[in-house]
This record gives sequence, C-alpha cells and structure tokens, in this order.
Amino acid sequence: MTLPDLLAMRQYSSSLFGKTSRKVKCIVAGGYKSPFKGRGMEFDQVRAYQHGDDTRTIDWRVTARRGAGLYTKMFQEERERPMYIITDLRPRMHFGTRVAYKSVIAARLAAAIAWAGLEQGDKIGGAVMSASGYSKIPPERSQKQVLRLLGLLRDGCNEDGTRKSVTLSEAMAALRKSSRHGGIVFVISDFHDLDEKARQHLGVVAGQLDVFLISILDPLEVEPPPPGVYRISDSAGRHEIVLPAEDKHWRKAYTDMFAQKRREFIEFCQSRKITPAFFKTTDRIADFNRILTQHRKGKK
Repeated sequence: MTLPDLLAMRQYSSSLFGKTSRKVKCIVAGGYKSPFKGRGMEFDQVRAYQHGDDTRTIDWRVTARRGAGLYTKMFQEERERPMYIITDLRPRMHFGTRVAYKSVIAARLAAAIAWAGLEQGDKIGGAVMSASGYSKIPPERSQKQVLRLLGLLRDGCNEDGTRKSVTLSEAMAALRKSSRHGGIVFVISDFHDLDEKARQHLGVVAGQLDVFLISILDPLEVEPPPPGVYRISDSAGRHEIVLPAEDKHWRKAYTDMFAQKRREFIEFCQSRKITPAFFKTTDRIADFNRILTQHRKGKK
C-alpha cells in the first residue's frame, strides 16, 4: 500500500454517499438520496405552532405547561458532524484470494469514506488497528487530518508482525470513551473477534452515534473453492490444513458455517440498531453506496 493509492480514492468522494443536488454541510442533512439519515438536526428553540408546520415536531410538554395554543420545536442543521473511521489492519486481515488482501480493501474503503466525509463538511477522525497496536486521531475538519489518517492506513497495511495486537473489544472500548453524541462511526473489519465485550461496547456506542459495521469478506469466506483437494498453510509454514473440497457434505458444511456467522452478525446489528454491510474484496469502491443501501433495505 502506498500513499498515492489512498490519495486516488478521492475520485469516489462525490458519489460514495449518493449523488447530491446541492452543497450540504452535514452527512445526514438535505433532500438527497443517501443511506446516512438519522441525527443531523439539533434543537434550537420553541415557538407557537403555525399552519403548515410538521405536527411531529409539536412539543406537547410545553403546550401542556402553557395551557393555551400549540408549540413546536425548531431545529437547526448540524454544521459539522464528527465522523470516526475505525479500520482493522491487524495480521488476520492480511489475507486474500481475489484482487487484494482484506487489509488493502479495508484501507481503500476507509480512505474513500474519509474523502467523502470531508467533501460533505464533516470532521474526520478515527483509528487504525494494526500489528503494532492502536493509533487514533481526533475528529477535525481539514484535509491535513485526512492525510494523517491516510498515513496511518498506509503504515498499518505495510506492517508485518505476528505479535498479539489490540483486540476488537479494546478498540471499541477506546471508541466508547472518545466519541461524542451526534456523530457517525464506520468500523471496517472482518470481525473475527466480535466477542461479547465488543458487542457490549458497540451497543453503548450505537446509543450515541450512527454506527455502520462494514465486514470485509474474501470470496473464499462466501463459498468453497472449486472441487479438489487444497493444502493451506500460514505464511511461515508452521500450520497446514487440507480442504477436501471435492466432498459434497464438506462443501455444504463449509457454506453453512460461514452463512451462519453472517446471520449472527446481522442479527446482532439489528438488535442494536446498527447498520451492517458485507463488502467483498471483489466489490468496487464505486459500488459501496449501492451495497450499503441494499443491506439497509434487508437485501442479501
């Protein structure tokens, strides 16, 4: 991974979150097609209800307290919304059978999201999980901050280490401490260690921010390889297994195992009002918005 590779992801910034008809200041504001809707307006004041106001904004407590007439809440658009991009580049992500390693795809996607967020006026921050640990930067609305994040992504992709790194639960605990209400967070990983502690932290974060979990998949994690016998080992040659991919019973068990993991991932996200998405190493960055929108609509 090189810095020019990540700088090139800026070409997707204008279309990654959906086409806009006008310049907007917030990722959730405006009448345009985008999957990122939810928080984005903050309370301003209460005034007397006027004909044509949205009845959903009526403040019934103020109305009851004043005893005469209806009163409605007024909101103003959030001008700068913090965006946190947490990218998993740990050794387990240095795997791939098509196009590139999962770590490379994760870094490219994180870079594209950062550029798109900056273009829409958001403060960009985040963290990188890598072989050397956990590196983070606070949200800031500047191109310099995006470049800092790209530097972390580049370094994380190019690290080659086997020592024990930070766990997903530790990273989510750090996110929980540093994030503030009203922001948006993307966690890009294969979520191989999404344990109960990580789920608990994510549940709390999801109560404060809009959370998107982007699971990076290699095609080999979706379906088995063509029939045959495959010997697989790690990069050091210390561990080796044989995949009996010519056995139809093994093929079914293999497919069912990964499908079950994806179902459990989706069920967890739905229980916490988190948006899940699966992004394969063979998918195009330009298709990210479409893929995410499909998952929000419940399509496979």
